[in-house]
Amino acid sequence: MSLEQRATLDAPAPEPTPERALFERIRVSPEFSRSPRLRKLFEYLCEQSIAGPGVPLTEERIGVEVFGRVRGYDTNSDTIVRVQVSQLRKKLEHYFLSDGAAEPIVIDLPRRSYTAVFRLREQPAVEKELPKPVESPLNWRTVSVCLAMLLVACLLSAGWLVKENRRLGGPVSTGSIGTPYRDHFWSELFRGGRQTQLVTSDANVMVLGDFLGRTLTPAEYIGSGYPNNLIDAELKDPVARQVLKRTTSNFVTNMPDLRVASRISTIAGELGGRLNLFFARDFRYQPQTPDNLIFLSHKKANPWVSLFEERMNFRYEFNPKENGAAIINVAPKPGEDKRYPVDWGVLTYAVIAHLRKPVGEGTVLVLEAADVVGTEADCHLLTDETRLKALYSRLGLTTTGPLPEFEVLLRAKQLRGIVREYEIIAHRIHAQ
Repeated sequence: MSLEQRATLDAPAPEPTPERALFERIRVSPEFSRSPRLRKLFEYLCEQSIAGPGVPLTEERIGVEVFGRVRGYDTNSDTIVRVQVSQLRKKLEHYFLSDGAAEPIVIDLPRRSYTAVFRLREQPAVEKELPKPVESPLNWRTVSVCLAMLLVACLLSAGWLVKENRRLGGPVSTGSIGTPYRDHFWSELFRGGRQTQLVTSDANVMVLGDFLGRTLTPAEYIGSGYPNNLIDAELKDPVARQVLKRTTSNFVTNMPDLRVASRISTIAGELGGRLNLFFARDFRYQPQTPDNLIFLSHKKANPWVSLFEERMNFRYEFNPKENGAAIINVAPKPGEDKRYPVDWGVLTYAVIAHLRKPVGEGTVLVLEAADVVGTEADCHLLTDETRLKALYSRLGLTTTGPLPEFEVLLRAKQLRGIVREYEIIAHRIHAQ
């Protein structure tokens, strides 16, 4: 063996590039280790991108080289590549919002493309300092009127909550005395020193989803230039663009979310908890922090919910062509339906999902429904001692141990936008 050959063998292996190192971290992550087919597709697309950057891939080539299809097969009737790439795109978005939230480089699969793109993560834009408004003397008469109106609104809200609580059959809370089931459930969220972030819905993202004919992903929702870039890219009508940009520039949540947030904040105060309220567009998911999380509404109104729906059996579905919404039962048990459609203004279905954060410590509570009203049924069940005791009995739980991951499906009747009555029709306890 020559000296040159020996020196070559003894030389240390070259350090992997940042792109190659990122690729290796993702392929061995739990997100992909449970999906061999998606991992194989991911490895292929990344290897092709690294070996031949800028070289486009065809659907047929991927079908042949990854999924074993014969050359020249009909891609119109066999859509395996499109379906699997769409699922892979969602997996990558989920990874970079959870396990890979701190990665400086991200991997994208742009829509209508099969090429994996490595790019630097976009940093949040620094807001420009607004000019200070010109100061003017206060009109104390106007201020007094505003304060009086605010006080009246608070009193009316409190009266409404008391009335609704009595109507639905639950006693008005007076603290922890006589409420062991309620205190046991909420102590996981409001005791132990952790903060709890409650994220309300965004009414305008629902409007945008109606125009686009689909729900938005969290990555799109927090992407640079949202919502204007998305509107410009997917809508051709200039009038529709202008109207939608004006509409979505406002920050508007749903009234049922405010009522639910009010009830939960009362519980947090009684238990000495630390509750922070976020509008969906202001929230950023940070999985490494030990915070507890509460998400209100469905993924069309609160895109963050989609980060956790893959782990749920009961999931929200919206059909824009039929203007129909439903809760889907992924794995029905005997006597259960596969689909529970909403009857607008009359009947809805709601889901409670109690989950662990996939990364780090903390609890995730998802309160969603097939419409924006049904979450009030979720909230009432979890804040009413009698109903919560019945739920514990149904799930075989006690007030002495930690709560498992579980889901509950409710059927709720409503009248004039208010839940009148509800019942539990199905549940799941996740394997630990």
